[in-house]
Amino acid sequence: MKKFSSLTEFIEFRHRILWEKSIEYDKPTLVVCAGTGGQASGSNDVIRVIKKYILEQGLQERVDLRITGCQGFCEMDPFVVVEPGRHLYPKLKMEDVPRVIESAVSSNVDKELIYKAPRSNKIYFSQDEIPFFKKQTRTILGNNQNLDPIRIIDFIEQGGYAAAEKILLNPDPEWIIKEVKESGLRGRGGAGFPTGKKWDLVINTASQDKIIICNGYEIGGGSIRISDADLQRQIFRLLGYTDEMIDDQFGHMLEAFEYGTPPHGGIATGIDRWVMLLADEPNIREVIAFPKSQSAADLMANTPSPVADEQLKTLHLKLDL
Repeated sequence: MKKFSSLTEFIEFRHRILWEKSIEYDKPTLVVCAGTGGQASGSNDVIRVIKKYILEQGLQERVDLRITGCQGFCEMDPFVVVEPGRHLYPKLKMEDVPRVIESAVSSNVDKELIYKAPRSNKIYFSQDEIPFFKKQTRTILGNNQNLDPIRIIDFIEQGGYAAAEKILLNPDPEWIIKEVKESGLRGRGGAGFPTGKKWDLVINTASQDKIIICNGYEIGGGSIRISDADLQRQIFRLLGYTDEMIDDQFGHMLEAFEYGTPPHGGIATGIDRWVMLLADEPNIREVIAFPKSQSAADLMANTPSPVADEQLKTLHLKLDL
């Protein structure tokens, strides 16, 4: 996927893919549920057969394949939904997959394979008519069937990055915080702290360095970490650190980057914190292999390091040693 150098380029790209989708509205798409239940029931085999048949028959321009997360109808896995029409073919056998593809390409319905009510044998031509789906109103997962989670184009088609687009068009911190407050968005932790309130507290602090500390027991946080020493130095300089301060306080980390630290990230599950809570220990030092010393010193990182006068002034602190 191309890199965008401006917001205008992204907006133009989004408009183009939406236009391309609109002119291919009638092109059939095979939607395969590939959640955990689907995979356990054989959806991966269905996907392989679909891909193989499409290539062998040269149908790439006549039919699409979309692989989604769990759609909830696990007892009918592996199943395929054909769009448009939303025809659902349940408990498919591998030898029946080509029939579904040919029916989709010819705009027909295979009445032998399409979903039927278990007792009455009534045919339901549309997924929306099936009682399991008809009685549901999906809000959070409403777009699940429209998204292949590894294809960013699907995400953009469904309005992905719309919020980021609004923020970049109107980068006013007060307006952004106001919008978040009015949305009612809350943190995912047990306390459900209002996100807008949290941001408001941060922006109104006197310090240039904005740091949020929640409850101190992070269990599911994560991000893509910086692994390039030059980039990390630039960030520190933007925060007002001199090169001398950077080398003094973060030199151990920057030196480690020089040995080829790969890009890394993800979710830190915080197993040590779980163990601390389950063991009813008062301190995490009791359950980790290399804890800091009793005086909170990290012998590997040579911390804590001296605090600059400017930092103390920002925090309204005075040392009396």
